[in-house]
Amino acid sequence: MNRTRLAPRRAVLGLLAVLGVLGVVGARTSAAPADDWDVRTRALEAYRAQDWPLAIERYARSVESNPTDGALWELYGMALLSAGRFEESIPAFERGIAAGVRVPAATYNIACANARAGHVDAALDALERAYEVGFADDALVRTDPDLDSLRGTRRFAAIAGLPGDEALPRDARWLADLDYLDWRLRRLHFDLFGVLPEAEYVSRLEALRASVPARDDVQLRWQVQRLLAAIGDGHTRVVPDFFRERHGGEKVAYDVFPADFWWYEDGLRLRRAPRDQAWAAGARVRSIGGRPVTEALDAALELVSRDNEFGARWMAMTVLRDPQAMRVLGLTDARGALPLELETKGGTRSLVLRAVSHDDPTPLADASDGSSAPLPRYRAHEDEGYRFDLLDDGIAYCLFNAVRDGPAESLAEFAERVFSEAEASDARCLVIDLRNNHGGNGHLARPLLYRAIASRFNRAGALWVLIGRETFSAAQAFAAQLEDHVTVRFAGEPSGSRPNFVGESTIFRLPYSGLLVSCSNRWHQHTSSLDHRLWISPHVYAPVTAEDYAARRDPALDAVRAIVAGMDPAPGPGGAGEHGL
Repeated sequence: MNRTRLAPRRAVLGLLAVLGVLGVVGARTSAAPADDWDVRTRALEAYRAQDWPLAIERYARSVESNPTDGALWELYGMALLSAGRFEESIPAFERGIAAGVRVPAATYNIACANARAGHVDAALDALERAYEVGFADDALVRTDPDLDSLRGTRRFAAIAGLPGDEALPRDARWLADLDYLDWRLRRLHFDLFGVLPEAEYVSRLEALRASVPARDDVQLRWQVQRLLAAIGDGHTRVVPDFFRERHGGEKVAYDVFPADFWWYEDGLRLRRAPRDQAWAAGARVRSIGGRPVTEALDAALELVSRDNEFGARWMAMTVLRDPQAMRVLGLTDARGALPLELETKGGTRSLVLRAVSHDDPTPLADASDGSSAPLPRYRAHEDEGYRFDLLDDGIAYCLFNAVRDGPAESLAEFAERVFSEAEASDARCLVIDLRNNHGGNGHLARPLLYRAIASRFNRAGALWVLIGRETFSAAQAFAAQLEDHVTVRFAGEPSGSRPNFVGESTIFRLPYSGLLVSCSNRWHQHTSSLDHRLWISPHVYAPVTAEDYAARRDPALDAVRAIVAGMDPAPGPGGAGEHGL
């Protein structure tokens, strides 16, 4: 149960009793249902045209005919608010809240209505209540002209996370940030103490507060991350610099170590290394910063937010490349460089990595550079959002790297193209490759799901999904939806998240340090409520080994090829729900 939502739920039930929604809601005029529907439809037309007087007239008739529909009440309130009838809009929003419709947004709109009506204290009460029930759009609060009458008050700054006093000493600023972090986490996170007990959370937070005078700003940033990682889900974290740039379109200056690490089943290796140290590419890592690699990895994992151990192994690699994180862990030398002891074919050798800008053009050598084979498709096209190819061995191959619309083709258009071409081909199997997919907007994947359900590939052995530790967030949700609605087989390694998970990148900013914090404020359920698996396990376990990587082999796709080669080429009937081999 979501314990952080119990108090707001009780408040809503109290409001229901006050409004009488559970009892007699008042007299209603008799009208034919078809007439009611017509009024409702025309009310929405007026609303979209921003004809507020006409929208108000029609919504007034609609809520009279159907007083139980919270969505109608909310739209009625929005029309009244937009028309400048601020005080009249508040009861309409309250009726929508009483029905449980868009409670955070409607509560925020009550704050706006009170602010526009000049009721400053009531507006601040409603704004604070909106945050308590899960409102999260800080950017809107800080720029919305509806709230102009509240700006300049200390209470507004405290609620919105704005610096209250720039003259505060440095330690006091950090303590204020930690207070605000605690306030927001307790109100926003879906299940803050589902993994980390509250007593342990409080103990960790108090220890962090006590350490402020002794730590510099970088150390405190990573100690905040350590606390967030302990909460136990993959989306609650300090927003990484690479995420801000890649997904937020924000230009960020940060440094990295010029190497790529990968945690194979048989240990940690360098996949890529500086080209002038090409001998190191593919080498096994024996120690980091003078500490055995197992100890270094254990230390790095304490800074990793994760949904399961496979996702943690992926995210830990970003920690190893981060000079600040490695300094905080005590793994860099006095100059900030990262000493590595590596095992190569010629014996043990040392390598010292020095930080460079993340957009530095320093060329890197790859462990697979010595192979004459073509790169596997998921590696050759990893920078593309999605692509589709008909392979010459009876496989239709869909590489799905990001759940986002592309600049030239939307995901809906892509889904139509994939299934139109695949259905028209003689392909015996469709492969959807999610191994590079870290997520995005989950709603955008629905056209692919719907087309998969209706396709001729919805039969035993004809639809394969390749998954791995980087299959995360919206990609994890898509994989789970396929598993639940389509006859699908998985190959690769376990996914980086759970079929059902606490997630969402809902972001707020700490007032003084400016740290961006992502907080999981939603429950994403895609399979049975009794499904407590920590990952989706592949039917065919085919992880990439260091040898596979160096030889440019794709064991998961190769396994599917071998299975498809023995399949009956007839399309066969569709059907869903068969999840076992």
